[in-house]
Amino acid sequence: MTNLFHKLLAQLGISPPLDQAHPMESYWERKYTAGKNGGKGSMRNLGAFKASIVNNFISENNINSVIDWGCGQGQMVSMIKAVNYIGIDLSRTAIRRCKKRIAGDEHKQFLHYSMYKGQQAELSLSMDVLCYQPTQHTYQEHLQQLFGSSTKWVIIYAYDGQMQHSVHCHSRRFLPDIEHWFPDFELAQFIPNKYPFSATDSSNTSYSDFYIFRKKGT
Repeated sequence: MTNLFHKLLAQLGISPPLDQAHPMESYWERKYTAGKNGGKGSMRNLGAFKASIVNNFISENNINSVIDWGCGQGQMVSMIKAVNYIGIDLSRTAIRRCKKRIAGDEHKQFLHYSMYKGQQAELSLSMDVLCYQPTQHTYQEHLQQLFGSSTKWVIIYAYDGQMQHSVHCHSRRFLPDIEHWFPDFELAQFIPNKYPFSATDSSNTSYSDFYIFRKKGT
């Protein structure tokens, strides 16, 4: 019954309420409190590549508002040129560090995921986040929140394929699910990674690509 209810809400463009205990919350909290970063995806050449794609898209499409699902400790927000930005993350430590990093900028907000109350933006982002959804439920919930929080555009940076990258990172084929669950959106653009994965340089390359979706009729 819950899944059917969530599907109906997603089709209506309404974000369902978040569960209060995401199974990956403690993992990210431990990781950040131990002084570790969110991973290679927001660092060096990969971080710069992601920022360039998002910033070009924001500029070319006159985007004024962005919601970033999985903002981490703010490495990317410091590079993204968004007028109004909401960063959401599972880790309370990450959110505190984001607020400290961007202190004084009234156009940027940071929320623990349990505090999300249905805010929307023109562009909703999910970058290197989909693979960290350990169950079918959290995977579907993330997509529902991602598309439900967008009024026009969704950008996903992920690998569209079945692969167990690590103990905590598992990729899925998400394109068929998006087509089925969110018929009001269509794939508008695919951008391959500038640094496709190479086993000989795994720290600076990635399986992820960019998938840009647009809400039909907007």
